[in-house]
Amino acid sequence: MRYSSPTSLSQQSLPTRHKLTESDIALLQPQEFSGRFKVVEKLGSGAFGDIHRVRDNNSKHDRALKVLQQTACRSSGPAPEVALFREARALKHARHKNIVELVSILRIPRTLGAETSPIAQQLWQLWQQQQGRSTSCSRDSKAHAGGSGGHGSGRRDADKGSCWALLLECMECGSLAHVILKQMTHPHIKQYNDMDALTWALDIASGLEHMHGLNPMIIHRDLKSENILLQKLTAASSSSSSSRKLPVAKISDMGLHVMLDKPP
Repeated sequence: MRYSSPTSLSQQSLPTRHKLTESDIALLQPQEFSGRFKVVEKLGSGAFGDIHRVRDNNSKHDRALKVLQQTACRSSGPAPEVALFREARALKHARHKNIVELVSILRIPRTLGAETSPIAQQLWQLWQQQQGRSTSCSRDSKAHAGGSGGHGSGRRDADKGSCWALLLECMECGSLAHVILKQMTHPHIKQYNDMDALTWALDIASGLEHMHGLNPMIIHRDLKSENILLQKLTAASSSSSSSRKLPVAKISDMGLHVMLDKPP
């Protein structure tokens, strides 16, 4: 099965092990998607995609599925498909214990397995309702992508009922922003203390130090509490820091990042 992926991504400066390859991409037919994944719930939405919690029947783990919206478009900058692949490339380049992990890039049916999941049926109906509002946005995206054969082919494939998505590790404890808001709105219920805050700050600093030490280095450009996600300690991670009970803070959402070559 052939596919068309955005082709304007320059990977020449990346180490070979950090470049996106065929092995990073999985193309799933509707029956393959519904056989491997079960859509559990919708976690949120961003400017270019919706994020869902899915159960991966292969690994028996929950994952976060960031699905590119068909209606996603931007007045300037790269097309949404290119932005999604740029984020995937950055996540692969920046693998670290304090950065959300990229599991795979998926080409999936827009139905999200609606034939088997009641929640996905609702998502499918919502997508159908949005089609009447997507015409002008689709035209803008096609015009922007017209200069590249990869973009145009990717858009034509999307019109046939499939779309690109990122499969990411699922961060069970939500965002740091949510924890801070809960502490502010319910001050009598302690969500975290000063030592917890310092530990999370060190987690974030560790991730940033890694990103800035790469060659090319990654500048996040959108670091905020909403983009810091918290994950419960697993058996593997807790063995290396047995005294720690606090969830680990990880940097997410590389959508606005830039890569810069280090000076010689």
